[in-house]
Amino acid sequence: MSSTTPATKIDAILAIDVGTTNLKFCIFSNDKCKLVCSRTEELVLITSKDDQLVEIEPDQLWKQIFGMIESLIAEAEKMDLNILSIGLSCHRNSFVTLNRKTLEPCHKIITWKDKRAQQYCEKWNNSYRRK
Repeated sequence: MSSTTPATKIDAILAIDVGTTNLKFCIFSNDKCKLVCSRTEELVLITSKDDQLVEIEPDQLWKQIFGMIESLIAEAEKMDLNILSIGLSCHRNSFVTLNRKTLEPCHKIITWKDKRAQQYCEKWNNSYRRK
């Protein structure tokens, strides 16, 4: 009589990079940090005609990220991978404010590329307080 041992899952890490133009997703095995699979999805930015306004729709971003996480977890399960943790790298200096009661976004995510406040920043940086 032969005994079979159940396949042991390989521990892995899901890495997410929310960049300026793309969302990048990678799964690395814990064994020697080997790249197991990766996906890239284009991020849709909302820009004005004069390139002063650069924003992202928060609900759309969440749906893109969550959808890809679901897809990659399903793929990881097929490959006998056990996702232990998620690493996240995000936009630098981008922000959104939330309604305190509902936690819903009050506006679109204003990205680091947005230039609406540029004149105020330049004025501040050239002021006597900064010298």
